[in-house]
Amino acid sequence: MKYEGKLSKNIKTDSKSCFRVPIKLKLNPDTAHPRLILSSDLTAIRPERFVQWHGVLASQGFNTGSHYWEVEVGRNTMWSVGVVKASVLRKAEFTPEPKSGAWVLWRLGEEYTTMSSPRTALPVPVKPQRLGMYLNYEAGQVTLYNADDMSHLYTFRDKLSEKLYPYFSKGCNIECMQIVHLHI
Repeated sequence: MKYEGKLSKNIKTDSKSCFRVPIKLKLNPDTAHPRLILSSDLTAIRPERFVQWHGVLASQGFNTGSHYWEVEVGRNTMWSVGVVKASVLRKAEFTPEPKSGAWVLWRLGEEYTTMSSPRTALPVPVKPQRLGMYLNYEAGQVTLYNADDMSHLYTFRDKLSEKLYPYFSKGCNIECMQIVHLHI
């Protein structure tokens, strides 16, 4: 099976793979920080006032198959996007790293980084306005792309054994962060 959209050059699967593209994700209001405002269609978040780093999970999780979605991050300079396992700590501080059950790309000002071990600062020559996320559960891969030009940013590789949920977090930037619904 071959996805014929923007990713046709980057992601190919064989006939044995379960590849569902694209996904219409919605945010789960039960997991949103109380200072975040969710759009009425549950696809966008923005802060109400000055806030610290806050996140929300998608309402749909995955424990099998391959999935792709995109997130509009705009010109925001503080955000994180990735996946977290269902049991990740929600009521306490946790370090968003694979050993805590979080496979996340962060932007903090001009730095793009992962909290993998060791922490990895990424060279990102073109600041993405839109991120693409590709999860291949059976292969244990979470791959992030600059969806503007489909350049590869980073791939996490790990043994996945629990349901994963798309994770979105943003700082106190003005612009909205939006899940993009792709049409084939």
